[in-house]
Amino acid sequence: IFSPVSRVGLEPEPLAVGDNVVLRGDRFATVRFLGNTEFASGIWVGVELDAPEGKHDGMVNGRQYYQCSPGHGLFAAPSKITKIIEMPTQRVVAVPSHHSSNANSVKIGRA
Repeated sequence: IFSPVSRVGLEPEPLAVGDNVVLRGDRFATVRFLGNTEFASGIWVGVELDAPEGKHDGMVNGRQYYQCSPGHGLFAAPSKITKIIEMPTQRVVAVPSHHSSNANSVKIGRA
């Protein structure tokens, strides 16, 4: 349903509860809620911020949308959120070294 553009890749990545995300490039969080709310029209993403920089604990205007530590909750429009895509682990490959007199030596590089 939600497809913010990932900053790691060019393809849109759908959001899901449990995804790790970043807001405005500097606030890391975990998605805890996706959907409509009573406080505003449209689709909203409720997140639990890693740092206590939020506004609530998942409750807004007396309605509990999700649970998190006090001061860690925040709602944002999907367009303000970027999904963090895990990069593949570093692969180590043997690359022949052209700078060594030993023909069997290798240097380690990234694939």
